Amino acid sequence: MWRLIVVGLIGMCAATASISWAQQPGVISPDDLEAAKAIERNTYRSEAYGISITKPEGWFLAGANEITGEPAFSHTEHLNFLGYVAGVFRFPPEEQWVLINPSVVAEVYDVVTPFTQEEVANFYLKDIQASVESSVRITMPPAPVSLNGKEWIRAGYFGRRATHREQERTQSYQECYFRIEQQRLILIRVTARPADVPTYRAELDSIIQSVTIEPSPAQHAPEKVKQPRTLL
Repeated sequence: MWRLIVVGLIGMCAATASISWAQQPGVISPDDLEAAKAIERNTYRSEAYGISITKPEGWFLAGANEITGEPAFSHTEHLNFLGYVAGVFRFPPEEQWVLINPSVVAEVYDVVTPFTQEEVANFYLKDIQASVESSVRITMPPAPVSLNGKEWIRAGYFGRRATHREQERTQSYQECYFRIEQQRLILIRVTARPADVPTYRAELDSIIQSVTIEPSPAQHAPEKVKQPRTLL
């Protein structure tokens, strides 16, 4: 009899312990804590620009210092490149110049000349077409699109990009999202081989949709003045 009572009491204590996390306000359960850590591992937030980006499982996050190569607007007097925010890559980021690594990269610029988002997108495409990439083909003319309740301008094109693995420039697909926020241009660039786009379209879309912009005190901090560049 006593044995049955003791076993019953133990079972009641275990049941109470299992639900006590949910019943105590302000207490985070171990499962919730682990979920929060997973989100933190999968999301990169730039405190300087108030921008967050999240990667799907199996993809790689890269901070600003891990991204190499030229920004989209590398030579312009109208937009002053401040830096990369972060990038999400299908393969390790160090392989981005070995092959065309399916990726989504966020960049930030100071808007020196007053532009609308549509003007920036058209300016970018015109600059690309006038550059050495004479084979550029516009597949998606600039048009508004909504991301997380904010209006962006989206444009896409086929071009060519150099890799170390192949001597000749390899055809690539580029999809760009333009948003002007507090006198800064936020540019999201999607890059992939045309043949890889259908394979990774769902993951690329989830990364793009994960981008959020929140006001950050650092946005109002004085920036180091950079030398303006002239348009090629």
